[in-house]
Amino acid sequence: MNKEIYECLQRKIEVIKHSEKEWDKLQEQHNVFFPKDYIAFVDFYGGGAIDGFLWIYTPWGENENINFFECAEEVIEAYKISHDEFPDDFPFKVYPENWGLLPFGGTDNGDDFYWLKTGDNPDFWRIVVYDGRSTNYYEYEMSLTDFIVGVITGDVQCEVLPDTWQGAKSLTFMNIE
Repeated sequence: MNKEIYECLQRKIEVIKHSEKEWDKLQEQHNVFFPKDYIAFVDFYGGGAIDGFLWIYTPWGENENINFFECAEEVIEAYKISHDEFPDDFPFKVYPENWGLLPFGGTDNGDDFYWLKTGDNPDFWRIVVYDGRSTNYYEYEMSLTDFIVGVITGDVQCEVLPDTWQGAKSLTFMNIE
């Protein structure tokens, strides 16, 4: 995981770190594969929200509002309906297909954050952010942690995130597992 993420995101509590074996079993059981930086992120921060706004899902969370599997199912179903009705505005497929979306988070404003599966190696997937108030989406060719660090340092611009995040240098992660 990007070392800068530790400096940019301050966490409030310790979380349970899961073994590689536990992660492998979980991924195999659910036929889903996660980027390594996401695994490291969840093991360090858990599931919760960056500054109480950007919620990161966790497959280990018992809280239904951040449980990866519950949230992903809901978000994918909504995306499929939008894709069927407005394919020009929602052009992507859904995971596990190549060029399919897999949600990993969302905001209080209804924005959705996805990985875009661009091949078999999840470490090279892109980030896609859909603005919850429009059909606009933004694509970033970078990892989750590079994206978060980039927004906080001001190197990456994301229209759906608060202006105060751009160059903030430090934000707080609130764990709610």
